[in-house]
Amino acid sequence: MNNVRFILLIASLTLVVVFVFSCSLDNANYCSGGEVIAKGEFTDSRDGQKYRYVTIGSQTWMADNLNYNAAGSKCGSKTGTPVVSGSYCDIYGRLYDYETAMENVVCPTGWHLPDNAEWDELFRYVVNGTSDAADSSYYATAGKYLKATCGWNEKGNGTDAFGFSALPGGFGNYHGAGFYDYAGKYGHWWSATEHNVYIYYFGIGSGNGILGGEFIYSDFLFSIRCVHD
Repeated sequence: MNNVRFILLIASLTLVVVFVFSCSLDNANYCSGGEVIAKGEFTDSRDGQKYRYVTIGSQTWMADNLNYNAAGSKCGSKTGTPVVSGSYCDIYGRLYDYETAMENVVCPTGWHLPDNAEWDELFRYVVNGTSDAADSSYYATAGKYLKATCGWNEKGNGTDAFGFSALPGGFGNYHGAGFYDYAGKYGHWWSATEHNVYIYYFGIGSGNGILGGEFIYSDFLFSIRCVHD
């Protein structure tokens, strides 16, 4: 009887391990249209931080949110108060205001903050398989293909069909209302495109649509994804 219990225990633990690894955020291979895509990895020479990257169409994107500890960057926290380090940074990366993103050149050497056209090319490609589509219907479904297969609340995980592995780092706001904590629910990423005194950004929530073409004050804190030069 003890042997039977031992075998059952080992089997149960094995299932747990399989489940954990099936939802890990560092999988090396992703399937797109039946083709396995291998992710590469590089090391940021400034701090030794490792990042994955993936080529989607003609673009090469970082497959992780930036986690460079630039002055003014913050991590999310469930208390609603920004902190300078912690597990939220390890999982979701850091949050940056626009001035920090641009003036401190937070993307690693050889990478840059994408502008609206580069984001738009990504969204078109993951939905239509081409960056030449003329309509904007891809905004309604692009999030599903970009979101990681785990890490999103409210059953909001995606298929991660192209290995972009978008994660919801939440956002922060210094513009009169303090700090918001929506890590796990919303992901917002800066664009390098400006509009008068405002800055464009793109977001994904628990649904599959892209919040695109929006602009906001530069002192909000959003995640950053860098694209290769």
